[in-house]
Amino acid sequence: MKRNRLLFIILIIMTAFSTLVMLGGVATAVANSLSNTAATIPHIDLNGSSQPGLDFYTAYTENIGLLPIVDTSALAITDTNNIYLASATVTLVDPLNGTAETLKVDTSGTTLVATYNAKTGVLSLTAPSGKDTLTNFQKVLRTICYGNDSDAPAPTPRTVRFVISDGSTESPPANAIIDIEPINDAPLLDNSNTLHLSDIKEDDLNNPGNLIGDLLNGQNGALIDDLDGPLEGVAIVAANNSSGKWQFKTAASWIDVGNVTAQTAVLLDPSTQIRFLPAPQFSGNASISFRAWDQSDGHSSGSTGINTNINGGSTPFSSNTAQATIVVTPQNDAPVIDLNGPDAGTKFQTIFTEDGGKIAIVDETQLTVTDPDSTQLTEALVKLTNKPDGNQESLAAQVTLPEISGSYNANSGELRLQGPATPAQFQQVLRSITYNNLSQNPTNSDRLVEFTVSDGISTSVKAISTIAINRTNDAPVLNTTQPFTLSAIEEDDPGSLGSLISNVITSNNPNAITDVDNDFRGIAVIGIDNSNGKWQYRLNGTTTWLDFTAVSSISATLLSSDERIRFVPHANYAGSASFTFRAWDRSGNSPIGATNINTNINGGTSPFSAAQANATIDIHSVNDVPILDLNGAAPGREFTASFNEAQGPVAIVSPTLTLQDVDNINIQSAIIEISNLLDPSQEILGITNPGNFTVNFNQAAGSLTISGPAPIDQYQSLLRTATYNNLSQAPNDAENRFIIFTVTDDGGGISEPVTSTIRINPVNNVPVINSFAITGTEDVQIPLSLGLFNQHFADPDGDDLTELKITALPANGTLLLAGTPIAAGQPIPAAQIGQLRFAPLADWHGITSFEWNGKDNEVYPANGGTVTVTVMPVNDAPVLGDVGKEGDEDQRLWFSPGDFAMQFYDPDGDSMISVQVK
Repeated sequence: MKRNRLLFIILIIMTAFSTLVMLGGVATAVANSLSNTAATIPHIDLNGSSQPGLDFYTAYTENIGLLPIVDTSALAITDTNNIYLASATVTLVDPLNGTAETLKVDTSGTTLVATYNAKTGVLSLTAPSGKDTLTNFQKVLRTICYGNDSDAPAPTPRTVRFVISDGSTESPPANAIIDIEPINDAPLLDNSNTLHLSDIKEDDLNNPGNLIGDLLNGQNGALIDDLDGPLEGVAIVAANNSSGKWQFKTAASWIDVGNVTAQTAVLLDPSTQIRFLPAPQFSGNASISFRAWDQSDGHSSGSTGINTNINGGSTPFSSNTAQATIVVTPQNDAPVIDLNGPDAGTKFQTIFTEDGGKIAIVDETQLTVTDPDSTQLTEALVKLTNKPDGNQESLAAQVTLPEISGSYNANSGELRLQGPATPAQFQQVLRSITYNNLSQNPTNSDRLVEFTVSDGISTSVKAISTIAINRTNDAPVLNTTQPFTLSAIEEDDPGSLGSLISNVITSNNPNAITDVDNDFRGIAVIGIDNSNGKWQYRLNGTTTWLDFTAVSSISATLLSSDERIRFVPHANYAGSASFTFRAWDRSGNSPIGATNINTNINGGTSPFSAAQANATIDIHSVNDVPILDLNGAAPGREFTASFNEAQGPVAIVSPTLTLQDVDNINIQSAIIEISNLLDPSQEILGITNPGNFTVNFNQAAGSLTISGPAPIDQYQSLLRTATYNNLSQAPNDAENRFIIFTVTDDGGGISEPVTSTIRINPVNNVPVINSFAITGTEDVQIPLSLGLFNQHFADPDGDDLTELKITALPANGTLLLAGTPIAAGQPIPAAQIGQLRFAPLADWHGITSFEWNGKDNEVYPANGGTVTVTVMPVNDAPVLGDVGKEGDEDQRLWFSPGDFAMQFYDPDGDSMISVQVK
């Protein structure tokens, strides 16, 4: 067992090494056997021994034919102990192009046989005798080549695996790696059929064209074949632009193809549109020539200036060209009318001036009428498209040719000219078209007149004549048959609201001012009468009245219907006043309120009426009220005085009081009234009546009325004696008294109220202390209160009791303050009076009294009052003593009333009236 284990270990060691010291015969034999086996494995190195590794790398370019895929001079085959090989297998691992790919060797000079299986991609190299020399195998394998006949070889690298065999052992594989480099194949263009784009009509400049893709995949199938790519397009190498122009569109805009050649082609992909825009009136065929383009050159669709002279082969362009044709079908051409002749466009513009008469609305010498394919026209229509002034507007033409007749429809505004006639004849008549407007107030919007002519099949595009309306002003017309008046005012009215100008000019005739072309109304003031006052005006939206400056026909003031005008009369003036004006229609550039305006140019087209008129205001006489001034010469008309309580009447006016009335010499009455009567029946107004007036004082109302007509000076003297008195011992001084004076004249005019203000100065009045009585019960304290004393405290000023004193103390009892006897004359504040108590002596009853005095805010009166206290008795229970009496046993014992009376005592002195035995 030990030997076997040892031998096993030795074998393992020998397996790991090629040389081993002989330890025994068995070991040596095994080692030799292993050595011989390793040495007989064949090896193939595709790049020779001088290069690292066994593999070989190369690149195959499309269409180059056969490519060696080993080092043709260095490929080496070795086998240390063998000079023969049995076979070699070369495998094209992944022939992506199938049978188009091949492997080939040259076996000449040897007996080796090469066989290639195109389906499997395997090349087998064998010796007919079963073996051949290493040298021959090496020679043949150095000639191996790869080939690919595809025009679109897959670009993935190919792997070719080499394995050789000596009949018993195969070599490790060696690989040839082949990069594939395809080259472009020019597209093939089929030009065997005629190509057509969609037909268009003559003068069709908005046709949508055709997609290049639709052209290349038309009625006869695809035109382009490309072996190595699906992308296709065309290179436009020629374009017939003699009868129009070709355009293409790759995005939003159409682009002219221009004059292309084989050296300046335009490239277009299938999504690009192409179209032909025919020249005016052209009909017929137009064509383009192109080569196929496979987009392999990196250019984008729309590229221009491309050289296609190098084509076919591996270029992006086909070697042959094709032609596409478009048919432009003929159409009738509409006639053309051009209102301005050689000027740009076909329109015409002109201006019509009100009252200026008819005007030409075309170029009278340059208007043209043409028709490319007709010598006769059938009709022309001229239409006034907008007629805001109705049948005041019209069109007219001079129709003198017999070939043409004309008619105008005033309702529709259409002027129709009928042929047949030549374009030149219609041109002659159309050059005479005129427009007129008889309105005196034409609407100022532009008028549009449309012109069309027809050849009986087609009608021309409208040509427009635009007529601007130049209005002229028509002066307003002032009707002076009716007077113009302002609202009357009263004498001495300095603050009247005035009259609206609109009310003045329509005061007696709502149509006093008329204007055919203007609804605005106003006046130009050209004269004013300020001899008895002054005229003023106020602009709308303002609050300030402005005086008229000196006005005249060359220096007028302009006022619209929204402004106000008024007359401010002199004091006491009554009568009339007037101003002179022309109507103003507010045309022109002068603003409202403008002054110094010349109106001498009037009527016609001016803003001012030719006529002028006066507007009059009446100032009514009114009675002037009297004016009363309580303080005479002092500023203002009010008066102020002071009244001191208990000091008697006080004068309430100045001794220089004045009374005036500008238009009356007699006064009818006067009223003096206390407006705030706070002490009713105590306040008195007085006057010293000389005897010729009736004076009545209503004390409840505080009003003194004086009546009886008398001259002003007598009333003045009477009013100077006015007085005020207040009999109250506590006058209300919370407010001053306001005494209002008014005077009425014999015309009924009442003066403005004037006020005499009286300050009230009260004095303190001594309070009055009254006596009173209280009642209580024997042996019970009698409470006193602040309210009780206040009931017997009278203060003329209305003041409350604030303090009291007990000036003489009572007998048969004690006055207590919060339980403490008080002293005579001790001040007791009002807040403590409620703590006063009268405590009668025990078991006492009867009448007693004490003296008291009270104080208002300031003083005690000289005399106080007496409080009489009556203490009512109560029954006191009698006191009983024991009654003792002796007697014999078994004999009755008799009690008499006297027995009990001897033991009976009553504190109140009452006698015993009965006995109850229990």
